[in-house]
Amino acid sequence: MTSVQPLFRTLLVGAALVGCAGDPPAPPVEAPTPPPAAPTPSPAPTGLTGAALEGTWQGPCSPSPAGDGSFNQLTFRMTPTTWDLDYVAHGDATCSDSAVFLRVNIKGPYTIGAPSPVAPGAHEGTFSFAQKSVTAGQEAAVGFLKQKCNFDAKVGVPVDLGAGCANLGAYPLADCKDDHDIVQLDGSTLRFGKRPADNNMCTADKRPATFEGGAAVTKKG
Repeated sequence: MTSVQPLFRTLLVGAALVGCAGDPPAPPVEAPTPPPAAPTPSPAPTGLTGAALEGTWQGPCSPSPAGDGSFNQLTFRMTPTTWDLDYVAHGDATCSDSAVFLRVNIKGPYTIGAPSPVAPGAHEGTFSFAQKSVTAGQEAAVGFLKQKCNFDAKVGVPVDLGAGCANLGAYPLADCKDDHDIVQLDGSTLRFGKRPADNNMCTADKRPATFEGGAAVTKKG
């Protein structure tokens, strides 16, 4: 808010000055006008923005929670307004490219919303789905997708997941257009909320209430 000082004028009366008899009184002396005060600067914007998330973020190579002997890794490619996620299942503990079993890709626009009371610096995030696909990395994965999703897949060729596959935790886009999540940026680590067992975060009331057990990725480069 701008602060404006009133302009005060002080008249100095010349009666106190002794002059010759009959001389006219000294004219009033006008005090200089002080300059207006400088505007008070507006406070800097606070909170998480999409610009802070721009870049590539990757999680550790971790054992699959399914306990099936595979190892999973998340890689996010973020712009200030879009997200592009690779969720990759590998056959080895180093998550090497040569051991890719299955790759799920999800992309679309996102928005960072209001602060969340879950934790300091936490914000609500809405991650929309423009496209979902799954790609088999091996012949064994082709059979897996046939069995679990009834997909006729080929190695290295993405298959559209827009119709969903319950066994992969993928809901049809017609029924689930967004993930309602929480996000927290802590230095070079980006955290997401803990996903429910049914993977359903399709409405705002399904938004996670904790970061414990959620994904954490580190900025690369």
